[in-house]
Amino acid sequence: MNDWGKSVLNQYELDFDAIRRGKGVLLCSAHGREYCLQPFRESEKRLPEEAGLLAFLSQRGHLVDSIVQTADGSYIARNEYQDPFILRLWHPGEECVSTEADKLIRGAEKLASLHLDMVHVPELVSPAAIDLEQEERTEKALERNPEETRLIESMEDVFARHSRELKKIQSFVKRRKQKTPFEELVAASLSAHMEQAAAAAELLMRSGYQKLLQQAVRERRFIHGSYNYHYVYLLKDGEAVVNFSRYAIQVQILDLYEFLRKSMEKNAWDQGLGERLIGAYHAVRPISGQEMQVLAACLLYPEKYWKQLNTYYNSNKAWIPLRSQEKLTLAVEQSAPREKFVKKLSILCK
Repeated sequence: MNDWGKSVLNQYELDFDAIRRGKGVLLCSAHGREYCLQPFRESEKRLPEEAGLLAFLSQRGHLVDSIVQTADGSYIARNEYQDPFILRLWHPGEECVSTEADKLIRGAEKLASLHLDMVHVPELVSPAAIDLEQEERTEKALERNPEETRLIESMEDVFARHSRELKKIQSFVKRRKQKTPFEELVAASLSAHMEQAAAAAELLMRSGYQKLLQQAVRERRFIHGSYNYHYVYLLKDGEAVVNFSRYAIQVQILDLYEFLRKSMEKNAWDQGLGERLIGAYHAVRPISGQEMQVLAACLLYPEKYWKQLNTYYNSNKAWIPLRSQEKLTLAVEQSAPREKFVKKLSILCK
């Protein structure tokens, strides 16, 4: 173990009996439990509430990557260079595989069970912790309400922002006299994807999403925020879910959208698989008609396509990596089967 690992782990009241390197992390064990020490790159001001949410879920029997505090009660440990690290309770198991339907179904079922318990979530930060945080903050919004560290953003606003970016990129590419192969593909495909984006925004507006969002805020309905197969570990006695750093109060069906989109992209938008995943979730936590419309709208929006164009527009355009070209080509190729799947979902919404 290197010096920084030793100096950081010494800040915890744990007797580690085994330490090994992982990919950019240290995997440790103490008293028969597994831990993961990793660099911390998120917002530190959200950690007390995230820790509260993880403790809340753990109390309800869910296996999650709980945050371990240092001997002085901090969620962050620092090395001699003041780089931040975080220690999480870990659940070693088999990562959910994107191409194996049975494992993805377990992931969908687990998400539904999490959502059932992520309703009417109590206040997650103690008054003492709130007062301490407020002393260190200057933002007026945070002084009024520390829980505003949790982002609550309307998907209608997200769609509108992304569509404005697509329009800006369209104008930029049109002005390019000598286009790269990547830009040629953008020029040939952007109009159709902008039509999809407009149709998705209209469907979302009609879906009743805003009422669902108001209900989520009123009933304190939380979401994972980035739920996909990478963050689901399959154990003999259940499933462990990690990486809740993007938790939020939001319409819960958005977690299913994220999981479904990522899984379907890896399986060429196999309609049968998509129906099984939705059915697995629905069997545990029934999906309302309004939620199904929101799901359809989000799936219709060309998110993967937008991501590739956003990366291109905000990077060096003199050299475009071959991998970016491949990702954009795949997004264009999958556009038609994705839209076909959404049309099938739309029939279920009626």
